[in-house]
Amino acid sequence: MRACLINGLLFLALAVGIPPMCTAQDAAEKTADVGPTTESRFPPLTIPDGFKATLFACDPLIEYPSVIALGPRVSTLFVAHDYVTGLGVEIVRRDEVRLIEDSDGDDYADKSMMFAGSFNSIQGLEFYDGTVFVMHAPLLTSVRDTDGDGVADERRDLIKGLGLPPEENSNRLHCANGVVAGHDGWLYLALGDRGCDVKRPEGDRLLFQQGGILRCRHDGSDFHVFSTGLRNIYDVALDDELNVFVRDNENDGGDYMIRVNHCFFGSDHGYPYHYYERSEEPMQPLADLGRGSSAGGVCYTGTNFPKEYRGSLFFCEWGRAVVRYPRQRSKGGFAPTHETDFAAAADNDPYGLKPTDLVVDYDGSLLISDWGDGQRPKRGRGRIYRITAETDDRSHAINAPKDGLFSVSYHLMKLQFPRPQERIAAQHVLERHSTEMLPVQRNNSPKDHSTSLGVCMLCGSWLAKMTPSKNSSLWHHTTLMQASVRRQCARSVT
Repeated sequence: MRACLINGLLFLALAVGIPPMCTAQDAAEKTADVGPTTESRFPPLTIPDGFKATLFACDPLIEYPSVIALGPRVSTLFVAHDYVTGLGVEIVRRDEVRLIEDSDGDDYADKSMMFAGSFNSIQGLEFYDGTVFVMHAPLLTSVRDTDGDGVADERRDLIKGLGLPPEENSNRLHCANGVVAGHDGWLYLALGDRGCDVKRPEGDRLLFQQGGILRCRHDGSDFHVFSTGLRNIYDVALDDELNVFVRDNENDGGDYMIRVNHCFFGSDHGYPYHYYERSEEPMQPLADLGRGSSAGGVCYTGTNFPKEYRGSLFFCEWGRAVVRYPRQRSKGGFAPTHETDFAAAADNDPYGLKPTDLVVDYDGSLLISDWGDGQRPKRGRGRIYRITAETDDRSHAINAPKDGLFSVSYHLMKLQFPRPQERIAAQHVLERHSTEMLPVQRNNSPKDHSTSLGVCMLCGSWLAKMTPSKNSSLWHHTTLMQASVRRQCARSVT
């Protein structure tokens, strides 16, 4: 069983057809004006009482920030520099994924390293268990740094045919958008309404001529449609229980407005026809709003914010604000919700706020990337803000843990930790030690909700990697757990 699990974890490292990566000069530290003095360049964000916003990074350290992802350790962040879009219709420079870092602990990024380059317009970015996944139409690509020098040295194009290449799509939009790694072993892909035409690794073809959510394993296998009837979603937001949410874009002057949707496998949300021809048939939105331009989003699963904000959906409304949607359970789904502005630019901000993406940091603060200017100003603006609760001093920030000495009981205990990053890190370690883990877990069935979530992460990821002939005993073990855990395990393999 251990060999099976380890082989499953190592497939992402088997890169083929690696294009030129980064030179030593590219990877050198980028000099820039950084630190607390940069804060004075811009008026503070307008945010609710009880919160504080600080500037984590700005130009010239970053520029054209289209999407962001957590870095491999505290005080680091992956940032996509979207030169393909920012520098105009003609392609004069390909996109880069850079790793920025606050190396001196003053809460301001002061280093920028080229992690990987030579991408098309990057609209999705995710870091998960040592791998960075990049959505840049028409490709989903994975890159890894295997020697720890801060520069990717393995690269693999997992899926081809997600929308159009930038040479055939001057606005770079409506194609391959966000990518999110669920703790169930699936990658959730946001696809715009240019659709996709993909030859799957299994040898057949998936032709999907609309917008929706796609899903695949971390090696690109088992690629399939998850949810349909969406127009041009930019991102996917997952909660702790793998409930899926999106904020769809309106149809550019038509009568289909911004909508917030709860999605699940097989759900149809009605675009482009049913939403008005047979409005009672598709899934009803949680919120049907007005015009706008939706970008990145996240479900707040951290513990830094006050309780009333935990579990809320936060999405970027380009050119205006970061907006919030509270969630409330209703029967088998979620009740209708409403929109409130959470973060907006001050009236005297010369650039306004053009948020592009959001992530919840290791310490529970919210990081927001801001394009900082018009879509194609050719001036390289860009900002990244951090929002925290005023009552939180961030002194308890955690590092993304390393394996170190293995202890079953310690990592099982970490499955109870409130921060999802710690639970997921424990899952990754326990996945690599399945033989030691299973006997202990059989005798310690979880009782509380947070532990159950952690165990469902673990069992689900195991089941996803095993063949039916090898997972029967583990399936039997899951029958002894709570219904919520069994449900999540089933989701992982279906």
